[in-house]
Amino acid sequence: MKKNSTAMKAVLISIIAVLGFGSVHAVTIEGREISRENMREIQRDQFYPRTDKHFNTVFYKKHFVVGEGESDLLTYLIEMAEVYEVSPLAVFGAIMGEHSMNQRSTLKQVGESGINLIGKKFGKSGESLVNNLNVKFRGASGDASFGPGQVQPFIATAMQSEIKRIRPDATEDEMDKYCWKGSINIICAYMNYAANRYESEGFQIRDDAPLLVTLFNIGERRSSFAVRAAETRAQVDAGERAGPWLNYFGYWIQKNMKTLEARMRP
Repeated sequence: MKKNSTAMKAVLISIIAVLGFGSVHAVTIEGREISRENMREIQRDQFYPRTDKHFNTVFYKKHFVVGEGESDLLTYLIEMAEVYEVSPLAVFGAIMGEHSMNQRSTLKQVGESGINLIGKKFGKSGESLVNNLNVKFRGASGDASFGPGQVQPFIATAMQSEIKRIRPDATEDEMDKYCWKGSINIICAYMNYAANRYESEGFQIRDDAPLLVTLFNIGERRSSFAVRAAETRAQVDAGERAGPWLNYFGYWIQKNMKTLEARMRP
């Protein structure tokens, strides 16, 4: 009876922590403490329910498991992450998170293929058409993503010079968001770019996959990484928080850390 009572208390404490009530100030997810305030922020996000989606094994096997006549994209991803000095787990997690939470169903995969076909065939005018359709039929903001890595056009454009700066020998395919290698390079470059801005404020996040994925997901559209980093530094110095927060996307990475790590092993 005593063992059952102890177990029940542990369960209740965990529930309280997740809900953010009571005197519990943090919840531990896969070895990482997430503050009550950060957890509330994550749960308020309209996309929070998507974090219940499991790792998309079908997509993973299709693109990252080597078969006859296929290139080893996972090895390439790890190599490029090392070149850009960012966590390979973050790059892999960003791609798998998108295709586990947002592009999981067959219908959405077909829709993604159609979007990519229009964008690749007609360029910027095609991408603009997709965005206009997003606004008209879905009420979305128009920020559609393209290519296998689900990269937004403004990120791909902004990172062209970054890729060339770090990899002067990069091929055309390695800079094209519609190609696998291009998506990987763009994501790596953007994460490196974000890490540089946060390092200027004293935050070392290059090896922090959930944080890098969070920054990649929120992007710079509403506020630059430099401004966000400065604001976070001010909050840390004032004792208002311990460091940068995760968003729902980074939270999914943290929840699925063991699975992501296992799938990245040779």
